[in-house]
Amino acid sequence: MSTRSPLRFRLFYVDDSGSPQSGIVVYSWLECDATAWRAGLQSWLDLRQQLHTQHGIPPDYPIHAAPFAAGRGRPSSDPTVNQDRRRRHHIMRAMLAHLAATDGVHIGTVYRRTTARRDAYAAHRIDVYQRLVASLDTRLARHHEHGLGRVSWIFDGGWDRPLLWLVVMI
Repeated sequence: MSTRSPLRFRLFYVDDSGSPQSGIVVYSWLECDATAWRAGLQSWLDLRQQLHTQHGIPPDYPIHAAPFAAGRGRPSSDPTVNQDRRRRHHIMRAMLAHLAATDGVHIGTVYRRTTARRDAYAAHRIDVYQRLVASLDTRLARHHEHGLGRVSWIFDGGWDRPLLWLVVMI
């Protein structure tokens, strides 16, 4: 008979945003308890089908928050959706609310404002990312959980932070 407690595992997807021109560094993440993965995925697929039915946005259209909410691109077969920033903003808020209401799924964002440019801006991006990963690692350790994360970007210029990280608590 084993005395080990069940493995608690969380999956993370991290994406970056912001720009040197805006002076904002942003990282957002989606996390899912591994035991809720199937239900979370089904909830997301149901939402994407709903967006297609209600707004003409195909389920395979990649929705990126900044360009979508700003009115860039033509995600919908309905021209009124493509042209109406307010409606797209409403759709984005509904998507975030849907994710937030999905059991076992959590979303979050960290950001920093800076006047730095070029290499100094890149240093801020690295620092914010490292602090985010350290924070997630600390939270996982505190709750005796394991985590696997995927990051959607690659830094330019020789930075060697792994794009996948794994925290294993023994």
